[in-house]
Amino acid sequence: MLDTDIKLVEVNLPSKQVKNEALVFNGCNVYIKDQHIIYSELEELSFNYLNSNDYDGFSLEVEFCFENCLEQPYHWFYANCFSIRTDNNVKIKISQSNLEKSLSKVNMHNQIVFGIGVFFRDEHEYQRIKDCNSILLEGFLAIDRYDNTFAIACRLEKIDNRWNFVYGNTYKMKKNDDIRSKAH
Repeated sequence: MLDTDIKLVEVNLPSKQVKNEALVFNGCNVYIKDQHIIYSELEELSFNYLNSNDYDGFSLEVEFCFENCLEQPYHWFYANCFSIRTDNNVKIKISQSNLEKSLSKVNMHNQIVFGIGVFFRDEHEYQRIKDCNSILLEGFLAIDRYDNTFAIACRLEKIDNRWNFVYGNTYKMKKNDDIRSKAH
């Protein structure tokens, strides 16, 4: 059977395995999915879809990978207020009014993974994301509860037809900073 997923990016860095409370970026995977994929209910648990499927079929799924340095690697999480920007002028900004919780996972590289999904508005947006050479992803994750909020940002660039992880940063928001208050 033909695999219909397009894996746009997979970048993983070596892990240092120090236990602390920080979210330390360790990689990012970006997938473009079409309507012909083999559906997995277990995989869907680890993605927080930020919008509805208005355009039939195509979506962008992003896995943010962090060092497995938390005491408990499996967490419920919320995602909100994400921006996706590319070098060819794609700008997607999504804020949710009705937050859904999703479950983190641990991947084969022993990384804690939080995933978001975005459905494309149309074929043109899908094609432009597929053809980009640089992508910036920014947004907010709340881990286990609404007021344990982190801002995250990562940039990926294609150089010589190979994707590179330029940077990945996390920012711990103020105590009691509620993800439900985040909006564009």
